[in-house]
Amino acid sequence: DQANLSNAYVSGMKEDLSMYGNEFTLATTLMNIGSILGGIPSNLLITWIPPRYVLPGCEIAWGFITVGTYAVKTPKQLYYLRFFLGLLEGTSFVGIQYVLGSWYKATEIGKRTAIFSCSAYAGTAFGGYIFSGVLAGMNGYKGMPAWRWAFVVDGVITILIGLYGLAFFPDTPEKTTAFYLSQAERERCIERLAEEDRAPVGTFSWGILKRIVTSWQFYVLTVLWMF
Repeated sequence: DQANLSNAYVSGMKEDLSMYGNEFTLATTLMNIGSILGGIPSNLLITWIPPRYVLPGCEIAWGFITVGTYAVKTPKQLYYLRFFLGLLEGTSFVGIQYVLGSWYKATEIGKRTAIFSCSAYAGTAFGGYIFSGVLAGMNGYKGMPAWRWAFVVDGVITILIGLYGLAFFPDTPEKTTAFYLSQAERERCIERLAEEDRAPVGTFSWGILKRIVTSWQFYVLTVLWMF
């Protein structure tokens, strides 16, 4: 859903929407701004509302935005959609990092984070293959160019994965209600984290907020991430 704009731009969107100036750059920039802003309220929200509702819910919402992009008539309409797409997508990376960090020990988290991070690059590559297939088989179908159909196909895939997440996403060990984990397994998930003197996750207090905003990591790493 991030990469499809580039594919669409070089496959007819540029001409159809008269995007001959800075329109493409502006649409991309607005999505990035939304992505930067989206992660902060998201990670606060999932300390109150289970992540399996927040994260897949946002994914389903941005899936509908992706589908709706097929109908844009002007670059201005595209700007609004890409901003809110980024705002909702911004919940994903930081939110899933939060959940990964709540399940795995310090010696385990690096590998899991690497696997998750690689999925973004795999998704970008896979999106290119999807677009190639749509371009070859659906260009002109029902009177619509392939670049519009690509947003529909991408969005439908996203919505289905979001629905899968509502059913299977495990939340955090202390709050999980995953049907595929027995009670003994849930207890063991908490015990193994206690072995390295980990405090339970999923709680929020003003003391935590103060610790965050007075730490150098909050500022340095946030700025690096933005760049």
